[in-house]
Amino acid sequence: MKNKKSIMDKLNMELDLTSLLDVIFIVLMVVMCHSALETQAEKVKAEETIAKAEAVTEMSAEYEELKAALSLYEARKDDIENIEDKVAFADLYVNVDEDDLKTRHIRFLLGDNLLIEEMTITPETEGTVYLDFQGKLASYLSEHANMPVLLTLDETDILYRDHLKMEEILSELAGDYDNLFIQ
Repeated sequence: MKNKKSIMDKLNMELDLTSLLDVIFIVLMVVMCHSALETQAEKVKAEETIAKAEAVTEMSAEYEELKAALSLYEARKDDIENIEDKVAFADLYVNVDEDDLKTRHIRFLLGDNLLIEEMTITPETEGTVYLDFQGKLASYLSEHANMPVLLTLDETDILYRDHLKMEEILSELAGDYDNLFIQ
């Protein structure tokens, strides 16, 4: 009977599975965390791929814009380089002589500082020099009648009376010649 009783005791015995359940839950949590990390890594890779594709598309569009701007620049470059063939630029200076305050100089220069005419004004020759200058400027405008002449009057170191006289001459010539533009 002893045998029977020990078998019965063994059958009535309680099994403690708590530690086994703990191990199963730990393994289950490790598996779940690992799959969550893999999903997160895949999501980050997908976002990086999308961001790179968007950056490439954006750079491609910017490249096309720059390419169009370059072709426009190259098309206009010849026009800009040859602008002096289409427009005559000239500067007009009327300055007081530093050594003799009664003497003034009129200098008429082309855009590249090529001196066309220089005249000296003294109190005795003032009237004739202005008429002579007006005639020479009129002949220059006639020679360049096929293109606009952009004339700049430099207003530094100019006497008020010379400024008034130059404006009078230039406005009279602007009325006679439609290719004169005063800046």
